[in-house]
Amino acid sequence: MDKTRFNYLYVFLAMLGVLILHDAIVRFQQVAPLPYSDFQRLLREGKVKEVVVTADRIQGELKEPEGGRNGSSRTG
Repeated sequence: MDKTRFNYLYVFLAMLGVLILHDAIVRFQQVAPLPYSDFQRLLREGKVKEVVVTADRIQGELKEPEGGRNGSSRTG
């Protein structure tokens, strides 16, 4: 009679894989805070693709990454 063995190594490896995937997703989605003066300069230069204004923040997306930052910037 064969019994299926439960291997904790597989569970550990699966959990580690999920954590690594989660970390990669979080790093990819981070936005770089930007001083308001820089945000205004980028607006004047026409480098901002989209702007969303809320009660406590201004959020914009750049047409192209600026100085090693990703495409989204947040100021407020």
